[in-house]
Amino acid sequence: MPTRIEYTSTFKDYLHAQRAHAKRNAWSRINDVAIRKLAPIWGGVILILALLSYSPGAWRAGYFQVMIGCAVILVLYPLYIRYRLNRCYKRTRIGDGSRVIDLDEHLIKVQEGATRSELEWSAIQFIREDKNVLMLYLAPAKFLLVPKRCCPAQTLDEVKRLYNSSRSVMSAVSSGSD
Repeated sequence: MPTRIEYTSTFKDYLHAQRAHAKRNAWSRINDVAIRKLAPIWGGVILILALLSYSPGAWRAGYFQVMIGCAVILVLYPLYIRYRLNRCYKRTRIGDGSRVIDLDEHLIKVQEGATRSELEWSAIQFIREDKNVLMLYLAPAKFLLVPKRCCPAQTLDEVKRLYNSSRSVMSAVSSGSD
């Protein structure tokens, strides 16, 4: 019996997936924290230091403008990243964003807008999940997104079971050929 997942893609789903993808290893986690949390904090600190060190001569010396410029860039950088992600989301959507994923023992069928794709389970390299999304990776930076908001826990368990059973079949085939 095939498992069907239907949903309409939203920017929030895309954002959750990008954040989960950004936490794939320690360096990526550090980068994510630096961009989203530390940059605005440092920008605020630099802005406060610039305002505290202001004097009429500082404006002419130019270091005050540099400090204010750096502070503004650091404070606004997370907004710039969000803007870029929103732009990428809008440019990569197909149709109205509605998607149907049918999963069975052998194939994954994806229909979005006027396009259809079929994948064998062997194309899925690994899966990753967090509290909001389950991602089926086709390549290190390409994945099928399954938002957890659109399907019950047993459906997610079925997807993981299908993935694991395909892995065990592939390992049995490869060990049998040696």
